[in-house]
Amino acid sequence: MAMLSIDPYPKIDFIEDIQTDLIFTTLFEDLGAPKGIAGMVDWRLNGFISHTMLDQKVHGTFRECTLMPLDPPFQSSRLCIVGLGSWRSYNSLQLKRLLPMLLRTIMHLKPTACLVCIPKLLKESYKNETQAIVSEFFSEIDIDIKIDIQTTPIA
Repeated sequence: MAMLSIDPYPKIDFIEDIQTDLIFTTLFEDLGAPKGIAGMVDWRLNGFISHTMLDQKVHGTFRECTLMPLDPPFQSSRLCIVGLGSWRSYNSLQLKRLLPMLLRTIMHLKPTACLVCIPKLLKESYKNETQAIVSEFFSEIDIDIKIDIQTTPIA
């Protein structure tokens, strides 16, 4: 059974204070500058993620995965940005297709602990569905990695 908690950080004031080995965040290909946690990291890195997007090195296409080292002032040592494709196409099926890839990446990177930030599904009626899908997926996983999951608004 995975050591799992959902929404351990209801509000993150200072991204650099998160104490975990690996931060997973997401990026949509059609929302411009990074949003949410990716946007906070981008701001602290003086727009590095935005510049890599402008240089066509990071696109945000579905399942695209970009790993970056993080140095002080960050407490976390690595950032992994996973593409979600178009924000208008983001739905429960996309989330269910993404989670196995996300887990394989976590297993490959072998973090001691990680924070995974997943955008909530778009429709208001799906408010709790994101949490239910994630909980169900990880409840069947047997790994010794502490995984904290934060479900966040898309923008």
